[in-house]
Amino acid sequence: MSLASLYDEILTRYVSDLGVAQGQSLKWWSELIAREMQAGRPKVEAERMCRMRWPMGAASHPRIIEVYRRYFLKIGEINEEFLSQQIVDSGFNDPELWYIGPEDEDDEGDSNALIQPAVLLLEGLGRRDMELRDFMLHFVFLPIGMDSEGIIR
Repeated sequence: MSLASLYDEILTRYVSDLGVAQGQSLKWWSELIAREMQAGRPKVEAERMCRMRWPMGAASHPRIIEVYRRYFLKIGEINEEFLSQQIVDSGFNDPELWYIGPEDEDDEGDSNALIQPAVLLLEGLGRRDMELRDFMLHFVFLPIGMDSEGIIR
């Protein structure tokens, strides 16, 4: 299976899971704002207060972060596996290995070019679901943590 098909499969599942999480997070966000409004704040002020704690708005919901992180790490695993199978003299940072993003290619693309996780998960949304892309437009998150073996990922 080519990298392009693996990425396509991941993006399909990601869009589906993110859509479900978006529904949960929008409900959560509305409830937060409603609570602030019940305290006597106008809607604009209520939203500003909520954004002080959750700057990405509804996209700050832990479920959104979990979905994004899970797929980010999955893409990273696929990329690492692909790279471990390649004999590349110039190493991991060889620009020929990386597909930078949709705006940088002529849509022909290389079916075995690596795509950075954030590029696929954020920019790839625009090809599948513009509403989700707009929802995630200001999402800022780099999933770093330790796995069960103590390796920082």
